[in-house]
Amino acid sequence: MSEMWYTYWLACVEGITGDRKCELCRKNGSAEAVYYIEEKGIREQIITEKEWGILKESKKKRNWREAYQKVVDRGIQMAVRGQNNYPKRFEELAGMPYALFFIGEMPREGMPSVAVVGARRCSSYGEKMTLRFVERLAESGIQIISGMALGIDGMAHRAALNVGGKTFAVLGGGADVCYPAAHKGLYKDLIKRGGILSEQPPGTPPVAWHFPARNRLISGLADVVLVMEAKEAGVPIISSMGAGNKLDPTAFEVADIYKTSVCPLAKVMRRELKKRGVKKLKVVYSKEQPTRPIEDMSISCRTNCICPPGAAHKCTERRDIPGSTAFVPSVVGLIIAGEVIKDLAKTK
Repeated sequence: MSEMWYTYWLACVEGITGDRKCELCRKNGSAEAVYYIEEKGIREQIITEKEWGILKESKKKRNWREAYQKVVDRGIQMAVRGQNNYPKRFEELAGMPYALFFIGEMPREGMPSVAVVGARRCSSYGEKMTLRFVERLAESGIQIISGMALGIDGMAHRAALNVGGKTFAVLGGGADVCYPAAHKGLYKDLIKRGGILSEQPPGTPPVAWHFPARNRLISGLADVVLVMEAKEAGVPIISSMGAGNKLDPTAFEVADIYKTSVCPLAKVMRRELKKRGVKKLKVVYSKEQPTRPIEDMSISCRTNCICPPGAAHKCTERRDIPGSTAFVPSVVGLIIAGEVIKDLAKTK
């Protein structure tokens, strides 16, 4: 624990990415070794002059050992890459932070998580649907991730807490900075019955440019992201339809949800969106027919088959279990990224 202040120092250094901090620790052996890089010949082989200047100046800013002790005394903890409490979901993603600061708990590994985000100024219908969805999810043992903002975010946290569920807020400022101030009571409840997380060092004010970066952490912590009232807030949405049991990545195309065909998931979405008055939604989908399980008696019940004589459906007709081929979902993600960039370019 005595060496943790070096890790705290490196986590607080601005101007060096989380991936690069991890690389420096890997090359040098630890954050402590990075702190004591002095010899120029060795230094030049490991870090750039710009990075050296950043690290050198950061050491002068404060007594980091004392600063870390104050953070510990206030109940703020750290989850560092490579440690057991660092989210495993983040280890597979680029651009994730070197460390997270948190108060309370971290989301539990192995438990399903859903992120719920949406408009700050929401309608009564949005409130009703958020409460309905989140309460049912939380009652089923699903962790709720959001950003503690006014509107949908705060309502999602409160709905989960109301039914005894676990919920976690990812903030745009330091984990010890309650923002917005109107959610002071919610902030305290989250610490007691969930957790507050941030990649920003303790004491960091919630400045505007931190929030887009914060959003990647919310989505990264979740298995599913539920966006409420995006249409009313004027936020463009693009969604992926079914990629399971598909083998042809070149068959995917971009279309409005109401112009899709073949895809079973798109069919369900068309029906549900129509009920809710959503008139359009950009999606990526494929007309490729899903691959079906092979009907082969050699892999059936083999002996003592319990299928009744003359049964219309034999045990060889196995239920389709959605599965993803590694190269298919990644292509869908790249298509979505391209559409986002094109849409952003049009707005400039």
